[in-house]
Amino acid sequence: MKTNKLNSLNRTHKASNLRGLISFVSISIFTAITLYLSSSNQFWIWLPSQLTYSLLLWAWFSIFHSCGHQAYFKNSYINAFVGLVASLLVIAPFYAWKYYHSAHHKWTGWGDKDPSIKDFSEKPLSPSLIKLVDLCRMVFFPVFTIFNSTGLFLKSFRMDETINTRKKLLQCSLSSAFVMITYTVLFICFGTLILKLILLPFCIMLITSDLAFISQHALFEFEHSAGKEILPLPTSKQDAYTRSFRVHPLIDRWVFLNFNLHGVHHLYPNVPHYHLHKIDFTGTHEMSLFTWIKTARSVSCKELFWPENPHNKNRNQVP
Repeated sequence: MKTNKLNSLNRTHKASNLRGLISFVSISIFTAITLYLSSSNQFWIWLPSQLTYSLLLWAWFSIFHSCGHQAYFKNSYINAFVGLVASLLVIAPFYAWKYYHSAHHKWTGWGDKDPSIKDFSEKPLSPSLIKLVDLCRMVFFPVFTIFNSTGLFLKSFRMDETINTRKKLLQCSLSSAFVMITYTVLFICFGTLILKLILLPFCIMLITSDLAFISQHALFEFEHSAGKEILPLPTSKQDAYTRSFRVHPLIDRWVFLNFNLHGVHHLYPNVPHYHLHKIDFTGTHEMSLFTWIKTARSVSCKELFWPENPHNKNRNQVP
């Protein structure tokens, strides 16, 4: 896709403070109502409320995601504030995720540079560990999401090539501490009520996250720099290493808030999620969610991350 078209769409579909505010307030109200209903002692009220809240968590992650790109509101300070609020709902450190996700977009396509796949790319799992991971996947234990989420909290307190300044380290440390301290206070004040409100939806979120997040970059072969100085791929060439999944236009837009449109998001990372459905683009590897689930569960962990027959084997040679 030509650069001038990319720039034109980025200018056309800009973040809006008003649009972001309407979205944020609306979802906050629905969330408050759902949590209130979840406090009911009547099972027939509690269970539907919990299932609804598990769907709302996907909306909150999409907000969290857009704020990390400075693409939910036009104002960067409001993005940071709302991103920190959303971090409490999705239980993830905002600034650590923001910086690592930015590096992921920069180095998409390079297996030894992209921090989201670097650990797997450089250090393949042992056969015994692969068997253990496959067992976890068989019983729907969200091993990948737990590994990545825990890793973000741990990385928040030390400097590396991504968190490489004192300012970033302070932001990451404080945002992680913010989540941990908030939940500690909530458990001290409300005890098991917190578990009643969030445990089931969060478990559902973790399980579905494993299926959704893996879909974005699995079953692909990536390039390796072999220690050479290389340049990031332009966004127009990242489709070869990225996958979207779709369910139904209404579900894509109002449940996932277009978070699942990952291919078009890599083309236009600065376009807010509430505009992504307006862009006419179908990724090379795009598939329905149910096709992806069937595909992913038919192969081993080894094939997912180190495929012998990658879906992008016919990709263009990286310059």
